[in-house]
Amino acid sequence: MKTIVLNAIKALAVLIACLCIHPISAQVEHVVKLGTGIMSLEAIDSYPQKLLEIIENSDTAVIVRISTFNEWEDVQTVKNLRYAPYVASKTYENKLQKYLKPTAFVNSESESTRHLADSIFSGNEKTVVEIIRKALAVSSSLKFDELLAQRIYNGDVSCMSSDYSLETMMGTCSECTNIFLALMRNRNIPARFVRGMVFNQGSMTFHAWAEVWFNGFGWWAVDPQTGNEMTPYYFYKLHAGADSLECGCNSLRSYRFRNGGLIIEEQTVKYQF
Repeated sequence: MKTIVLNAIKALAVLIACLCIHPISAQVEHVVKLGTGIMSLEAIDSYPQKLLEIIENSDTAVIVRISTFNEWEDVQTVKNLRYAPYVASKTYENKLQKYLKPTAFVNSESESTRHLADSIFSGNEKTVVEIIRKALAVSSSLKFDELLAQRIYNGDVSCMSSDYSLETMMGTCSECTNIFLALMRNRNIPARFVRGMVFNQGSMTFHAWAEVWFNGFGWWAVDPQTGNEMTPYYFYKLHAGADSLECGCNSLRSYRFRNGGLIIEEQTVKYQF
């Protein structure tokens, strides 16, 4: 009996030591109730979000329950994508072609974009993440334009083009995203525009960010305005498209109910190890 107890103590000591060296990470799943005037159910039900329930889907309101999590907690995926190879000549399936082409707002083939891309990319990049980091360094350097932000919210303009923003080096999250998309597409990497809401510590704001396509995985979100390579769970994706126009929202006011309200309600938190 004494030997068994001693062996058990030794085994426990080894386990504790292993956990100290290689701690178990938890993926925290947040279940959230979202309600807006409009949203894309396809976008809502895409990584890292998962559509759990459609509570209401009418002409005046869309209310759903989703689960989501911080991207960095998906440890194995982060590890895999970190080394995803960059192949400049790669060909993509038809469904991704529109995320490679220029639009009125994403000027990926313009002279200014080509000149910028040639100056920041060496041509020796081996991974997609290397391209992402260099593009984020540019997009996150824009100075925030408060007047433009109000015009976008009111629906006076959808956003400004990447060429215009590169000339002024001012903009909002939308313009930062347009520049990032232009640089990614210039390097033959599919990337798309995302519009949604950010709700953190009781404060809500509308926001735009980007998603980059990784072969064998799918869409991965980054924040061109802040330069972050991963997004937190409280970035709630409502629409995704080739640019802001394809997101189908003429004014950010459209996201609100007719009475001006919204629903963002975190309901439960689940820990997955």
